This record gives sequence, C-alpha cells and structure tokens, in this order.
Amino acid sequence: VLFRSTMKNLNPGVYIAAELLSEKFQEQLKMARCDEIILTTEYEHSLLATASSGLGYSNVIKALISDDSDSGILMETVPPKAAGVEYKRIAPLLKNSEKGNRILIGILPPHGEPVFAPEPAYVVPSGSKAIFILSENGTEN
Repeated sequence: VLFRSTMKNLNPGVYIAAELLSEKFQEQLKMARCDEIILTTEYEHSLLATASSGLGYSNVIKALISDDSDSGILMETVPPKAAGVEYKRIAPLLKNSEKGNRILIGILPPHGEPVFAPEPAYVVPSGSKAIFILSENGTEN
C-alpha cells in the first residue's frame, strides 16, 4: 500500500496492478485505490474447477491470454467522440476498422468491470476501452 502511494505521488498517471496470493491485503489495496488487483489463487481454483468439467475452458483461456500477438484479447480506447453515445450507435464504427480479424465483445469502462455484449441502449462512458477477440487466421469475421 505504501509502495502504491509512493508511485502515485511520483507519477499520478501510473497504472498500478498488484498480485496477491491470498485475500489478506485485498481491502487495503482497494482502500489505496490500486487500479487492478489480481488474486492468483482465485484464478487457479476457478481454472481447475472449469477444467474438471471436460469442456476445454483451460485451452480457451490459454489462447486468450497467450503472448501471441496474432490472437487473443485486444483492447483499444474508444474515440472521445463516442463517449456518451449508445452502444448500438458506436458498435458498427468500432467493428468496421482496418483490422478485419477482430470481434467486438464488450466495453471496459474506466475503473469498472467489463460489460460483455452490452444492451443496445448501454451508454458508453468517457475513457472506456473496446474489448475485442483477435483471431489468428487473419480472415474477416
């Protein structure tokens, strides 16, 4: 927590992500307004539980978070002119880019949880990011 405060004092624009092995200090990090808190054991338990179902979730997660630049999750800042606009009006603009091998799956508002497959009337907050899945084959989806 002290480290986070020092970093923000040195550079208020720095993004702080913290990895915790247990939930013991999660509340302190939330109170210190850490930008992102990753509970490693929570992800491990969830991944093991879904893998035991035999549906292949672990393969999907591995592909989405791999460091392969040709596939996975891609996020781009939503243009400022789209702030305050309904999702149904900006989704076609975000989808129709020069990158035809990506699929728009949701919006990540600033300091919030991702909104996957938003309702058409969802108003996109200023500073949001568009969440895409990038395909490895490079064909238009």
